[in-house]
Amino acid sequence: IAAASLAAFVPVVVVARDLAVVRPPPVGPEPGLVNALGLHGFSARVLALAVRNAVSYPVAIAGPSTFDVIAGVAVLAGAIALLVRGRPALRAGAVIWLVGFIPLSRLVMPVRGVVVADRYLLVPSLGAALVVAAGILALANPRARTALITVIAFAAALRTLDAQANWRDSMTLWQRATEVAPGDGDAWSMYADALDEAGAPQQASEAVVRGLRHTSSPRLVLREALLVMQHGDPVRARELMQKAAEQGEPRAM
Repeated sequence: IAAASLAAFVPVVVVARDLAVVRPPPVGPEPGLVNALGLHGFSARVLALAVRNAVSYPVAIAGPSTFDVIAGVAVLAGAIALLVRGRPALRAGAVIWLVGFIPLSRLVMPVRGVVVADRYLLVPSLGAALVVAAGILALANPRARTALITVIAFAAALRTLDAQANWRDSMTLWQRATEVAPGDGDAWSMYADALDEAGAPQQASEAVVRGLRHTSSPRLVLREALLVMQHGDPVRARELMQKAAEQGEPRAM
C-alpha cells in the first residue's frame, strides 16, 4: 500500500510543480519548524472542535500563536509517546496522525495556496478518531462510555451544522471569514464583493472601511478602487488602483 501510494504521489508532485502550486514564494507565514509546530497545534484545536469553521483562519495570515506552538509540541510529543509505548490501536492512530501531519507541516512542500483548511485534516482525523475510540473502550464503566460517545457525537453534529450554515452562500461564507480572521484582506474583499453583488453597495463600502482598519491588503485596496469608481470618482479610483498595483496586486496592474 505504501509503495502504491508513493507511486501515485509522483505525478501529483510533477503537476503541482508545473502549475506553480508548490513553488516559492509560498502564501502565508514563512515555512519553518516553529510554523510547522504551530500548524500542528492549530490543527489539533480544529479536530478538538474548539475552532469555528471558516474559509480563512488567522494562522494563515499572521502565523501561529504561542499557544498554537505549545499545543503543537504537546500533541507531537503525545503522538510520539503513543507510537513508542502505546497499545497496537494507539500506535496505529499515532502513525496515521503523524503521516498526515507531514504535508500539513509545509516543511516538505511549501504550498502556495491555502495554508490551512479543515479538509486537510481528513487523514489525520482518522488517526485521532482511532486514538479516541481506543481510549473510550478502555473505560470500564459502560455508562461512562455511552455518555462520552454521546457528548462527542453531539458536539461534532453542532460543528457540522455550523459549517453547513456558514457555507450556504457567498455572503455568509466571507462574513464568517472576516469574523474569524479579520486580518485577511482577501476575505474582506470577497465579502464586499458579495455584498455589492447582492445589491448592497453601501454595506459593501462599509465592509471595505472596516477591513482597512485591520489590513492594508492590496486586494482590499483594489476592491475600494472599484467601489469608488461606481460612486463616480474616477480620479480617486485611479489613485487607489495604482496603489494596489504598486503593492503587487495583479488585477490592479
